[in-house]
Amino acid sequence: MRLVLMQNPKTGIITQNENANAIQSMAIKNDLWILPEVFDTGFNVNITNNFDKEKLKLFLQETAQKNEVAICGSIYEQKNQKIYNSFYFFHPNGSTFKSGKRHLFGTFEKKHVEPISSTNNFEYLGIKFRPIVCYDLRFPVWCRNTNSYDVLLCVSQWPKERLNERLILLSARALENLCFCVNVNGLGDSSVFLPWGEKAIQLSQEKIMFYNIELQKLNNFRQKRKYFDDFDKFDLKC
Repeated sequence: MRLVLMQNPKTGIITQNENANAIQSMAIKNDLWILPEVFDTGFNVNITNNFDKEKLKLFLQETAQKNEVAICGSIYEQKNQKIYNSFYFFHPNGSTFKSGKRHLFGTFEKKHVEPISSTNNFEYLGIKFRPIVCYDLRFPVWCRNTNSYDVLLCVSQWPKERLNERLILLSARALENLCFCVNVNGLGDSSVFLPWGEKAIQLSQEKIMFYNIELQKLNNFRQKRKYFDDFDKFDLKC
């Protein structure tokens, strides 16, 4: 499966036109196009912003169907008078998967945004993904793999000054969970880590990067490293 990582190091924002034009010009059938955390606004928002995202979600759903690709990323949206940092996955068949952010960061989120209460996975073309959003990456219990996913997918707006911390955390999450770890960061340096903790690729100032996920590499590694058999059992209380 080909992953397409989109970022904008200058602002962290990917506009609708920018997204649609890139997909129309470069898409291959069954691609997974990954947008950053809150890609339409960036992280610096306030309570006066418009959080009605129904038109945006419809646009992404139709773009996925029209181009026969999948699209995912997170947005701030308001539901039942509450604001969420919601992660959406739009399948080319028209179906939609929703998850979101658990660990809130910064004044706006801690004051106005509701956290999700449980982890969720989605599957695309036989590959299982666990989506997390930005700050969630710092919390290994929230990210823990019980042999239920193949790719830990982190969308973020992580600042440049903490880049080294992010790369260390991505490597650690990949290694401890025996999975690919894919990070699309709006502000740059998006990257992919292999199940043994090694960095496969890293963007710098480019806006788009392609990476082919090879599930057989993961399966071969897990056959040699049967660590799942020895994982500690626990219940996650939210």
